Amino acid sequence: MKFSTDHTFREKYLARNRVWATTNKEKFSASKKRYKKRGLEQCSDVYLRERLSRGTALSAKQIPIELVEVKRMQVVIERTLKEVKDEKRC
Repeated sequence: MKFSTDHTFREKYLARNRVWATTNKEKFSASKKRYKKRGLEQCSDVYLRERLSRGTALSAKQIPIELVEVKRMQVVIERTLKEVKDEKRC
């Protein structure tokens, strides 16, 4: 197996994955949903960058890691506050 720095290998790998995704749309959709849900639950960098870039002209790659870390703290605080609020209702 070649390393990912070999562009021809990477292109073949991506092409093979695109073919699989188009022929297995239901499996691909389910897999994508699981991946996004896991990113949401774990506050992954990918999820946070996507969330920060939504509605802007910036791409996810242009979001600095420092901003991602601050957003992660904000999301964790918001989730904690929501849990505490829900506990008080019970």
